[in-house]
Amino acid sequence: MERRVESEPLLLPSRAEGFDFSVRYSVLWSARNCSYGDLVDRVELHRASLRHDVLERIWPVGRDFYPHDPYSAELKMNERLGGSWCYGPDNESVRCEVRIRVNSDSRISDKQAGYYEQLVGMDCDHMLKLRHLENVRCELQGWQQVVEEFGDAITVVHAARLVDPEVSKVFRELAAERKKSATDLVTVLHTATRDHLQVGLYEFANAYDLAVRSFMQQQGLTASTLADAFEDNARNSAQ
Repeated sequence: MERRVESEPLLLPSRAEGFDFSVRYSVLWSARNCSYGDLVDRVELHRASLRHDVLERIWPVGRDFYPHDPYSAELKMNERLGGSWCYGPDNESVRCEVRIRVNSDSRISDKQAGYYEQLVGMDCDHMLKLRHLENVRCELQGWQQVVEEFGDAITVVHAARLVDPEVSKVFRELAAERKKSATDLVTVLHTATRDHLQVGLYEFANAYDLAVRSFMQQQGLTASTLADAFEDNARNSAQ
């Protein structure tokens, strides 16, 4: 066997006029019952015929593809070449198998370079965003587990401050919002207790007072904390 790579490419017109495919091909020559020197002689004898036959077989294929799609043209051209074929009489025949590689016209390649640079940039940006989303999802799941276990306790806020300032800010705002909501509810319950006391409905007043104490205990509110919250609400209302 003898493998040869033809250095001179074939130029085949593409579907777009004015642009050619550059086709390079390699050939595996083989023969039986002969020496290596005889094989080389037969190869040299039939090289020109092979080049002509390859050109004739794949020439029509080039017209089916645009110059910026060498890959599809290459697949079709190799399909058109099929398997192997022989040259010479049976007792002195030489068999050849041809494989080709197709490239676009250099003008097309130069034109595509900028587009592929943009495509690579877009793909890299897309992968970066996906990685960022995955990291955020992982962090959110972790913090969600922390919140489900510990709530918005002050220890969680301080832990978040050490790990992630942005998460810490969210926790502080969440804690402040819950504190304000709790304070507003306690204010309503206190008002209801006072109103019922004024009209002599002591049983209802006691019930509201018990609800206030129970709610404050559940939310971790103290009398001093509640007083500070009332003062803040009063200042905000005055403004």
